[in-house]
Amino acid sequence: MARKTSLWSELQRDLERRQRAAQARERAEQQMIRQLTRDQEQAERRAALADAAERKRQEQLAHDAGAAAARQMKAQLDARVTELRTLLISALPAPPRLPFAALKRAVEAPPFSPGDLGEPAPAPRWEDFAPPTPGVLGGLLGGKGRHERAVTEAQEAYQQALAGHQQDEDERVSQLGKARAAHDQMIRTLQAEVRDHNAAVDELERSFLAGVPDAVEKYFTQVLALSQYPPGFPHQYRVAYRPEPRELVIEYRLPPREVIPTERDFRYVKTRREIDTLPPPREADKGPVRLRR
Repeated sequence: MARKTSLWSELQRDLERRQRAAQARERAEQQMIRQLTRDQEQAERRAALADAAERKRQEQLAHDAGAAAARQMKAQLDARVTELRTLLISALPAPPRLPFAALKRAVEAPPFSPGDLGEPAPAPRWEDFAPPTPGVLGGLLGGKGRHERAVTEAQEAYQQALAGHQQDEDERVSQLGKARAAHDQMIRTLQAEVRDHNAAVDELERSFLAGVPDAVEKYFTQVLALSQYPPGFPHQYRVAYRPEPRELVIEYRLPPREVIPTERDFRYVKTRREIDTLPPPREADKGPVRLRR
């Protein structure tokens, strides 16, 4: 009876050990699951923070680019307004000058370039026509006679080639002479045109100094033609000179109001990611006009 009780107790203790081991494994598994869950949640929070930081960085980059574009547009607007404001007075401190020497021309002709006409073709060589000399055995078997006939035929072909080459060379020399003569004629024509033009400039200078109206008007027409104006500014004018009071009258067509910018400023709106155009202030918003004596 005692033996059975001892065996039963042993089985009971073994069952309890297995139960405790199972419970320990379950607790370890639960702990591992909780740790994995915490790690996953932390990883998700870090990813969310990183995404938010990247979105913020991208938004800041977009804002900086938009603001820079608005500043660039404002700088271009200010430059345009300044250009228009100072257009009529910018040249007053230094009256326009156009030396008569600047109106003259110089002969600028390309050098003579004959191209292929300047290179003679190589003359035919006898070595390219001469038949090969027969060997000892070929000479004993009648090769000597055949070689002599071949030499005669080769000499005829060589002479024909020489004649054709000479004919081609004569034609090349003739064409070269014609090309050089045409180039020389072009140079002479250009020199005559430049000479006549410069003589006309000298005459214009003499007439200008003498106060001839046509010369004075022509000179200042050249001055106005060389003047630089902003885009959209008309280039239409009339010049008249009255020698009696020594007065030069210039009638210049001014541009319409449309050339004046209608914008006042540019502002980048971060919420809409757009650049707004600010109109100029209304007349009522400018405040009272104060006159100074």
